[in-house]
Amino acid sequence: MRSLILFILFFLLSVALDAQIRTDPTVRLGLSGIYIRVTDSTRIINLPGASVKLISGRDTANLVTNENGSVSYNKKVKDSIELTVSSLGFNTLSGKIKTAPSIYVALSEKTYGITEVIVKGNMVAVISRGDTTRYNAAAFKTMVGDNMAELFKKFPGMEFNGTNLTFRGTTIERINIDDKRLFNNDVKLALENIRADDVISVDVYKEATDWDKLNNIENGRKQTVANVKTKSKPNRVFNKTIILAGGQEIDKNSEERYEKKYEASGKAVFSQVGKSITANASYKNIVGNSQSKNLDGEFKLQIHKINKLQFLTNNVLTNVKSLTENSSEQIYFPTELYSSRTYNSDEIGHLTKSKFSSKNLFSYTFRTKDIIYFRVNLDYDRTKNDNSNHILATLNGIPTNNLNLNTSNKRRTVGVNGSAGYNKKFGTRDPGVLLSYNASFSISENDNNGWRVDTTTSSTTKIYLTDYTQGWNRSYGTGLELSIPIVKGFSIQVNNIFSYRDSKSERTAIDMLTGLIDTTNTHHYTLNYLKNDLSLYFNHYASKTKSTGYYQTSIKIGWERHEQKRDEFFPTDYSIPRRYDIPTVGLNSMFYIRGQQMVAQVNLKGDPLSIEELRDVIDDRNPTRLSVGNPDLKMPAILDFIIQAPIPIDKKGTMISFLITGKNINNYVTTKTEYFTKETFLPQYNYTVAKGATLTTKENVSESWSFNSSAGLYMRLLGSNVGLSLGYAYEKTPSYIEAELHTLTIKKYSCNFSVNTSFSSVFDVKLNSSSILIKSFNGIRNNDSFIENLTIEPRFQLGSKSKLLLRGNYYHYENRQMPNTRRNDFILNSSIYRRLDKKGNFTLGIQVNDILNQQSSIAINLGEDYTSTVRTLIPGRYWLVKAELKF
Repeated sequence: MRSLILFILFFLLSVALDAQIRTDPTVRLGLSGIYIRVTDSTRIINLPGASVKLISGRDTANLVTNENGSVSYNKKVKDSIELTVSSLGFNTLSGKIKTAPSIYVALSEKTYGITEVIVKGNMVAVISRGDTTRYNAAAFKTMVGDNMAELFKKFPGMEFNGTNLTFRGTTIERINIDDKRLFNNDVKLALENIRADDVISVDVYKEATDWDKLNNIENGRKQTVANVKTKSKPNRVFNKTIILAGGQEIDKNSEERYEKKYEASGKAVFSQVGKSITANASYKNIVGNSQSKNLDGEFKLQIHKINKLQFLTNNVLTNVKSLTENSSEQIYFPTELYSSRTYNSDEIGHLTKSKFSSKNLFSYTFRTKDIIYFRVNLDYDRTKNDNSNHILATLNGIPTNNLNLNTSNKRRTVGVNGSAGYNKKFGTRDPGVLLSYNASFSISENDNNGWRVDTTTSSTTKIYLTDYTQGWNRSYGTGLELSIPIVKGFSIQVNNIFSYRDSKSERTAIDMLTGLIDTTNTHHYTLNYLKNDLSLYFNHYASKTKSTGYYQTSIKIGWERHEQKRDEFFPTDYSIPRRYDIPTVGLNSMFYIRGQQMVAQVNLKGDPLSIEELRDVIDDRNPTRLSVGNPDLKMPAILDFIIQAPIPIDKKGTMISFLITGKNINNYVTTKTEYFTKETFLPQYNYTVAKGATLTTKENVSESWSFNSSAGLYMRLLGSNVGLSLGYAYEKTPSYIEAELHTLTIKKYSCNFSVNTSFSSVFDVKLNSSSILIKSFNGIRNNDSFIENLTIEPRFQLGSKSKLLLRGNYYHYENRQMPNTRRNDFILNSSIYRRLDKKGNFTLGIQVNDILNQQSSIAINLGEDYTSTVRTLIPGRYWLVKAELKF
């Protein structure tokens, strides 16, 4: 009986296999070896990107079907072969068949239950199940030569800004290649060094950290990971790139000459499991919209052995020489003091800056599963800044200030900061007692000196022998965190953080006319600051983690003690030392909706004041724009909350996102600006203010409120990623208008729209539009403005070897109360590239910048009692020939 049942089962399986696999003994004309074609169950729709595993004797071949759903194998095979065929969204088929010149495989569609599938054209594009989302790369069109970053940008819910990659608002912390950590934890490196046409599919999911896995911690921090399945199955990557470019401006610049444009750069990337090395260097004068010459170099080394050793060093050297030209105009609203008032500034700056930074990390996991880590960062910055500024201020049409102000400043900063930590779990089961200890430090030393010359009023000429806005800044901290499980799903966590910081501010000013020390601008003192933060957390976890449902709630009750102490240099009438005791509370609750995290947070904390906010000495680097601190300021306390909810709708990229934030600041610090219509002596500062100057001071007021909300819809439509979001913001802040305190209310209405197409391999376009309507009332008058920003980036594939890129940016501003401030600007750049070899390793291109010759970038700011228009000169039209070689 048992033999009969086995025979029937074998017979049925054979019949099913024969129904799905057909062979043709006819030899195909012009072809040798074996031809395999994979379709769906109807045998009508071809399946590109299907995996085909062929075993013949001791030989194994892993193949992938082309865009026609077919693949060929040209080696000699046995009389029978073992075949395994799989494709995204279809059941895997395995079996042993007789060898034939042509083999036709029909795969049956999977039944996913609650899983939802989106089909684009004739192929499955996105599949989601639980908290895992799979993208079929063949369903998203990219252009020849695109890297994986361009492909990821076309996935619904995916965003890459050139530095960080996010999936439905959550940062992706690692990209695996064929289940291997080929690029370790460097997401950007992976996106830039894998070709888009090499990708078969991408899985995105959440998993515990390595240390949490090692210690069986179920309710630890989850990280988002992407796993990329490729055709080439690389074990290592070694890419080298050299770029050479040259050109010149089409129009004469401000110095009445045609400036040459150039770029020379090189980059090398070596990466394999456990190690990656990156080195690059460049020298160019085409950096964004600035007129500068930049020399940059970087060396980065990562060594990562899972649950054992991690080492990272990232070293960056930068040298910049730049020229800036800015012109600004401030138009003030009429008051009882004046009917018209303006402030115009034309500034030219020459900057020379050298900077070196080194970021280093080392961690080691012991056999006892404890982990220890060290971070050390080094920074060196040397800056020289020479500025000339022509200032013209008028009152009722009559000039009050006409200055030619020349300044020079040298600054050198050396800093080091770092931290060390130790984590341990007691007990082998979850939950267990978790201990975390860390210590940190930060030390920076600044060395400033400079001078200021007013060529029209020599009595204000000064030289600053020392000018330490922050002569030094030192901080030290230590923290202990202990998490104790009470019952399953509930734990208590105790945190204590102690920190100490001291800051120094020093200036010695010499009046160059008399040679004497200017006591009104000379000071020397330090401020010591101590903080102790003791917190008790009550944590509750769900008994079982699900893709949809409650996950965790944490309640914080704590106490902060802040102490500020002065040294002997502070004037004795300052109300320092002083102490603040602030109760702190917090709430953090998390839910999952189809694998996406919804968060609600509430926090109350103190906001310590800086030494510059307390310094009671007038800063007159610009004698028409004076500022001074207030030593009697009270420390603000901040209560804020946030609710964030990305909600997937249909598992195929459609998502609704909600974000609500609010903030209340008690003892809010506001600024008070006083305008002087005549020369005035201020005895409290021992300083004489010139006519037409303004003095900005700081004061505590009762409180400030702000509220922000936004709702967005993101979906897949006509082969494109489409996003639409609406926002509303409200702010209520005490604010001074002249000497009177009013309540400033601001309402903002915003609309953002974006499109990123992926339906064609010869054309795509990215479009981003942002519109903001601002309505404000400062207690005296209304002020309404509208701002529109539109960026459009179309790309065209011209044949198999050429590509055309365009980038246009449109800016519009208008103010209902001031129609003469209306602005419309459009900046257009273009470039065309051509591949000179079959593999695309050698590319030649031509770029044209600012085709419409705008030559300026405009920013219009709305103040409490004025409107400001700032124009920044940017590089004019120029052409550039660029050659790129990859090897």
